[in-house]
Formats: sequence, C-alpha cells, structure tokens
Amino acid sequence: DQFFCPTYVDDLVAAIHAVQARALSGVMNLSSPEIWSRHQIAVALARAMRVDAGLVKKISLHDFPSMAGRPLNTSMVCSRLKKETDVSFTPLEACIKRVATHQRL
Repeated sequence: DQFFCPTYVDDLVAAIHAVQARALSGVMNLSSPEIWSRHQIAVALARAMRVDAGLVKKISLHDFPSMAGRPLNTSMVCSRLKKETDVSFTPLEACIKRVATHQRL
C-alpha cells in the first residue's frame, strides 16, 4: 500500500545533468513519472522471472512497527522537469525485465 516513483539511477544522473546544463534553479522533483506500489513491483518481477506471482502477498507498510506514521504515497509531481528539459525515463517494466534477465533462482 506504499506508492512511490521508482527511478533508474542512470536516468536520475541524466536528469541532474540536464538541470545543470540549463542552469535551472529552485525546487524541482527529479524522478520517473511512473507511480508504482511495492506490491506491483514484486508481482511484475515475479512474472518477469517466470515464478508464481501468487507467492507475493500483500501487506500494509504499517504492519511494521518501525514504519508507523510513514506516508503511504511518496510519489512526486515532476511537471517542471518535463516542461523545462528533454529528459525521458526508462519505463520500470524495462528495468524489471533487465533485473529478471540477470537473476537466477
């Protein structure tokens, strides 16, 4: 039940370079615009690895005492980045496929 914007680190570096090259200043969110939950990522990874996605069980972030009070949605709005740069982000599905290709069970 926690949602965020997972971002491929090479894309983040490219976004930082784009902001620096344009000498942009002020507050700007740098992340992929895709919003995913941890559960969605785990299911997509299981499928990409051709393992039973039914083994992935939903839980609440707040089931963990150390996570009490943490927000469930930490996704970011990156409209300024999109408006002021030509940065594009690798879709998470492509990143998941890349990870699955390199993992062995």
